[in-house]
This record gives sequence, C-alpha cells and structure tokens, in this order.
Amino acid sequence: MRFLAALGVGTGWYVVVPTLAAAAVFSAALSDNANVFASGNLIVSASSPGPVVCASSGSTISSDAAACSANPLPVGPLTTTAASATTTLSSTGSLSATSALVTSSGCGVQQFADTSVAASNPALPLAGVTFGASMVPLASTSATFDGVAGYAETVKSFANPSTFSLVGWFNTTSKQGTLLGFSSVQTNASSTSNDRELWIDSAGNLVWATATSATVTAEAVSTKNYADGAWHFVVATIGATNKMQLFVDGQPDGSATASSAYNYTGYWHLGWGSELAASPNFSNKPTNAYFKGALAGLAVIPSQLSAAQVTSLYAATTQANYNAAIGALAPTSYWPMTDTGNTPYTGALPTLAATTVKFLDASGHSHVASPGTGTVTTAAAGPLGGAAVTLSGAAGSAINATVAATTVQVESQSVWFKTTASGVVMSENTLATDGGAPASSDHLLWIDSTGHLVYGVAYGATPTRLEVTSPLKYNDGTWHLALTTVSATGASLYVDGAPVASYSSALSVQSYSGYWHLGYGYVSGWTDPPTSSYFAGSLAHVAVYPATLSAAQVATLALPTTSAAQTNAILTLSPSDYWPLNDVVTSPACALAEVTLGATKGAAVTCVEPLSASACTVPTTAVEANTLLPETMPVPVSATPVSIVVSLKVAATPAVGLAGLHLLMPLTFMTQISTFTAEVSYAMSETQL
Repeated sequence: MRFLAALGVGTGWYVVVPTLAAAAVFSAALSDNANVFASGNLIVSASSPGPVVCASSGSTISSDAAACSANPLPVGPLTTTAASATTTLSSTGSLSATSALVTSSGCGVQQFADTSVAASNPALPLAGVTFGASMVPLASTSATFDGVAGYAETVKSFANPSTFSLVGWFNTTSKQGTLLGFSSVQTNASSTSNDRELWIDSAGNLVWATATSATVTAEAVSTKNYADGAWHFVVATIGATNKMQLFVDGQPDGSATASSAYNYTGYWHLGWGSELAASPNFSNKPTNAYFKGALAGLAVIPSQLSAAQVTSLYAATTQANYNAAIGALAPTSYWPMTDTGNTPYTGALPTLAATTVKFLDASGHSHVASPGTGTVTTAAAGPLGGAAVTLSGAAGSAINATVAATTVQVESQSVWFKTTASGVVMSENTLATDGGAPASSDHLLWIDSTGHLVYGVAYGATPTRLEVTSPLKYNDGTWHLALTTVSATGASLYVDGAPVASYSSALSVQSYSGYWHLGYGYVSGWTDPPTSSYFAGSLAHVAVYPATLSAAQVATLALPTTSAAQTNAILTLSPSDYWPLNDVVTSPACALAEVTLGATKGAAVTCVEPLSASACTVPTTAVEANTLLPETMPVPVSATPVSIVVSLKVAATPAVGLAGLHLLMPLTFMTQISTFTAEVSYAMSETQL
C-alpha cells in the first residue's frame, strides 16, 4: 500500500475493520500487531443523525476509509426557513490529526434509472418515495410509495403510444392509487389529456383504463381483490388484434373492447395518475390517485404481448432473468426500481433547462473556469483515486478561467497531467478564450516534440523568453505531478516532488492582466515549442500560488495518497487559484438549495462554507448545493471533537414538479496526519426540495 511505503512501514501492518459503537459511532484505524501507528494510532469517529451503518473499504486500500449510510443533511422538505443537521467528528486514537477537510462530490437528484436500450427516460421520485425495500419473487429490491404525495415523473415525452403493454410488479394492502399512468403534463399538475392508466379501485380490483377520445373511455376491471399484501405481476395491453387485455400473475383477468388510445403527446408517471380529473370521466376511479405500497420492474413494451409472452415473464424467478426477459421485448422504457438512490440525475427538469459543467475554484477566490468550444470530458479517472478531465487535443478542447488576474513576480504553478502527446499543459495570456494571438503570453508549461517537459517564462521589456527543460521525458501515459516556480532570481521545474531543471539569474516577469488556460497555450516565438497549442490527455488538481514554493513545500505535494489528501495539501499552501477538476454536471435543481457548513470546536464557532472566522449566517445564494467546494475545517483532536452543522433552505417554494425532488449532495469528512488519511463518506447525503 502506497502510504505505508511513504512512511517506511514494514509488512507487519494490517487494517483493522471498522466497528460500530453502541452510540452509532463509526471508528476506523490502521495499526500493527501492537496497535501502534508510528508512535500511536489515528482513529476517526463520526456520529450523524439517525442509524449509522459503516463498512471498511476492504483490504486493498491506500487510506483508511468508510462508506456510511447515514444522512448528515436535514431531511426536508426544505422551506424558506433554514433547517440543520449536525455530524460530530471525534479523534479517539492516541494521535491527533493535524489537518481536516470536508468535500462534496457533486449534486443531483435521485432517479429510477431507465435501463432500456435507449436509456433516455429516467423517472425522478418526489416526496414520499424510498429505495431498497424487499422484493421477494425476484429475490431483489423495490421502491415504496407513501400513498400521500410520493410518485415519480419521467423526463421524456412520447407521441401517442397506441399499441403497447404495461408490465410490472406491485404489493399493497391499500385500495387506492395508480401503478402507472400517462398524461399530457410532466408533473402531477392537472392535465388536459390523460389515459392509459393502471390503478387499484376502492374494492382492491385492478383497473386498466384508456380513452379513445376526449370523452369516450374504456375500462378493463379484474375479478379479484389484489390489495392483499402479496406480490402480484400485472400486464396491461392494448392493440388492434386483441383489444384491451389485463393479466395478473400470468393469467387473464379482465378485458375491454377498445383497440387504440386517445392521440396526444404525454409523459409516464409511476405511483400516480391523473384519472381523478374531470375529463375524461372514468367510471371506476380510485379514491386516491397516489399508490401506497411497493413497485418493481415497471416497463413499457411497444407491442401487445401474447398470453404466452406474459406467462414467460411471470416465470422469471431472479432479477437477472427478469431483466433479460424484459430486454428481449425491446422496451421503450424499463425501470427495474432496484436503484440504491445514490446515482444522481443531472439533466433537464420541469421549468429548468439542463446545466453545463463549470470548473469551480476551491481556493476561495471564486475564479471559476469554463470549458472551451471543443470536447472536454469530465469524471475521467484521475490520479490518487480521484477524478480528472480529459482533453482531445483538438481546437477548443481547453478550460479557460473566467476571471483575469495580474501576473506577479513571485509565483508557482502545480498540475497533475497524463499524456502521450506533445502540447501545452497550462498557460496564461491576455485573451479570455483559447485560440487567437494575445498581446502577452507566458507561464507556459508544455510537452515538447520529444516528450520533455518545458516551463516557459517571458521577462523584460522586449520580452526575453526563458525555457527550463527537463532532462527526462514524461509523455509516457502515466500520471505525473509538475510544479514550477518563478521569482526575481530565477525559475525552477519539479516533477513528482523532485527538482529536475532550473535557471538562476535575474528575472523581471512581465506584468499584465491575463487569464489562465488549461490544456492550451499560445506557442509562437518559443525556441522548443510543442507540436500543438492544445493538450491531448488528462489534467487534475491545477493550482497557482502567489509565492515561490520551497523544495520542502513542493515535496509535501507529492506525498498524498488520496485525491482528498492532495486537495488538503494544496489548500494548506494558500493558492490564489485551485481547480481540482473533479467537477461534474450538476442538476439545475441544486441551484435552488442554499447551504452553509458551520463548525464548533470547543468554544470556537466558525463557518467552513462560506469561509468565515465567525458563525455562519442564514444560507443565501452565496453558496448553493451545486457550488460546494473542498474546504479545510477545524481539526478534531483528543477530547475536543468538532461538530459540523449543515444548514439548508430555499429562497422560494419550488414549483410543481420540483417541490419534493430528492436532492443528493454527497459529503466526505477527512482527517490527516503525515501521509495517512481517515475518511468517512456519506454517498446518501439527501434532502427534499
């Protein structure tokens, strides 16, 4: 394990599996046979609201980490008055950490994934919907709906589905609610058109209903009460050949004479339908449109299934077999509903367009960067187990700072890169976008045509171009950490923590207002230029420091063994710009939730996000759920825990179709000493709008 080697620790060390204490507190430690880490041990404990279940990350780890199923956020629904939840972090080992960090890995809304070939129509749960309930017939899991406000809205509209079948499993004891329905409105607001509804009536019978026009309806009603607390498999079909057919548990149990449905464009809804609307006037309406119970394996098949096909589907006894059987029927949408709830949807929502990725500045200076016009791929595999961006090397495939900064005489740059090509890793010039011919350009870091790393600085009035070149090649397709420094007395180039080249003479760096560019640089006029102005490869953890870092400081940046620890090491050096480049597209709903992270350590009360030496104020638009950044926080030490208070609110009540969405905002708390880190991660950090 890398961190053991960094510490010079022998092979007699092992990982102690995390344990769950009586007070729902997680503890994790790395220790040897004598329970010793260096001259003691490092243990992190986290206590969050509700039950806490934690598990170690296994035996092949480079740090001690645990994934916790607890929720450190206020559960919602959020209102215009802030709600809060507290997580207490303790250091219970004989050693205390020397630094601590809180990070968020993005923001989105929960979804039921559409696993059809098109995979284009996820269903978004709202209000009283939960994941992970038991589903006995397929030895799997399902989702539960509360029968009050819980349902799921889909994101894609369909024009007049006419010949099709609705398929799925349900379990309920309540004689109410719609399993699956179709209407002209994406949300649960009243619609001008609605039909193709499958519901449970007041007697517990299944009703398969459609409208053949704005006023004419047809209903197939089962002969049995299925609100009996058992799992049942239902198929509802319509088509010109067999009209309307209803099958339950593999057997026919209802029919009607309609052969087509009303022609309009609409959306599917799970766990709710709009059959209670005045028009069309169905005769056997449910008492409540919201389903109360469990649903699983819902699908829309673009054909009318035969009795033999229904029997075959019902015969599946495992989730894998059922998935395969549904897949063989080429569904237009298929929601297995086995989701765990921790995979976010980040696309468009009712009344809200999809957002584009932006690269946040974690230095605290709000120097946001934006992608160029070319391909910029996010969430690629990065160094130290983290994320990175990948650039294609084509024109426009770059990242550009949106805020200009004045070049300074004393400065350092650091960046993780991976490439097999020649191109510019990063640069600064007077243009706000990549491309073009800037008036001034320098602070370039590039891979030359032979694979060597070059640092270029322009100085003096003329100016004179200085190039510092590494003796070795780094176009080897592996991750490397490059760092440059410049001052009035020279310039230096470091790779992977060690000095590789330098220039020792007087320098008077150009002074101008310029923009940083990642993956691009203006290369005209340099002696040993790259073959391309653009970079083909991957970048991560790009930082600029308003100081000439010492060799010792540079070395500390090469020690971390996790991405979070790298962030912590960079922030310790007070960068003027820091783009971790682990950003992802976030849901537009995340901009509705306003956030603060407060910290209490002993008598000291501070604000971690937004950063302040005093207590947090009421959340505002200054920090939203989609702009949370890695932030250092007070360090829990022996006998002095740190309480982190997450406060959330909305500026105004969300619109219909947004109110009740389940917002995911994963949080990780990390403590560190030397090269060892201990982390507690909450992938299911969730609240409701």
